[in-house]
Amino acid sequence: MIDRKRIAHRVLGTIVSTYPGRGPNGEDEAMCDVGAIALSKDTGPSGGFGEVVGMQWNLVKVSQEHGILRRTSGTDTLRVGEQIQIMGQHACLIAAAYPWYYIVDSSD
Repeated sequence: MIDRKRIAHRVLGTIVSTYPGRGPNGEDEAMCDVGAIALSKDTGPSGGFGEVVGMQWNLVKVSQEHGILRRTSGTDTLRVGEQIQIMGQHACLIAAAYPWYYIVDSSD
């Protein structure tokens, strides 16, 4: 089991589009401005390319600049313009992509 409170790296992103019911089994999807440049194309233990902090959404597809999120369960909705935090799968590549970092409360 992954102890998410021990994961320090998070990438801030914005929802740019929503797609209700577009997933393969009717799940809601959304597009964010976080893609391979921000996170890498590595998948990992949680499946996909990353998880939205505090919500039941995973980053399931990435292009160079954008990512597609899919709701995994629950009723959390995402709105255009909403900011989200994504925990990626490969800390080394994520850390190398940014010139500065902020300390956030890890109790989420």
